[in-house]
Amino acid sequence: MHKPVRNAWKFCRRHLSVGTQPKPVLSTKETLTDLFGRYHNYLRISLTERCNLRCQYCMPEEGVKLTEKPHLLTTDEVIKIARLFVKEGVDKIRLTGGEPTIRKDLPDIIYNLKQIEGLKTVAMTTNGLVLTKQLVALQKAGLDIVNVSWTHLLLRSMKKLQEEKAGIG
Repeated sequence: MHKPVRNAWKFCRRHLSVGTQPKPVLSTKETLTDLFGRYHNYLRISLTERCNLRCQYCMPEEGVKLTEKPHLLTTDEVIKIARLFVKEGVDKIRLTGGEPTIRKDLPDIIYNLKQIEGLKTVAMTTNGLVLTKQLVALQKAGLDIVNVSWTHLLLRSMKKLQEEKAGIG
């Protein structure tokens, strides 16, 4: 009869390789690994906490205290941080927010990121509200991937359905 496993996570990691990814076989760079030995090649950089929507889950009615502009990362600081992480094996960076398209220097950030040797992919997550105005400039700057979050549309649709059901709308 087997003894019960006291630490299921240790058991799974030891016997099933749960939560781990193999390190690249022929890497000339140091690899960025966490305390569990998992290799990470992906970095998310939040460019701003501001947004052009007021979704309940990130911007409640009572508001939130936003960081003052002098305390936000500058374009040069974003690029410097990216270079440091690329040296450690990161080859994909996703720009997020808040809403990254609020940053007037977004095309410059993307262009400068694309100049970093070893960085393969620059991606961005957006709510898409101003994407049609900016997409060409972002493509020219080198943006590889755009993820459009439809959460705000889903929340509005749900609210409208609730109002109709309650006889409000």
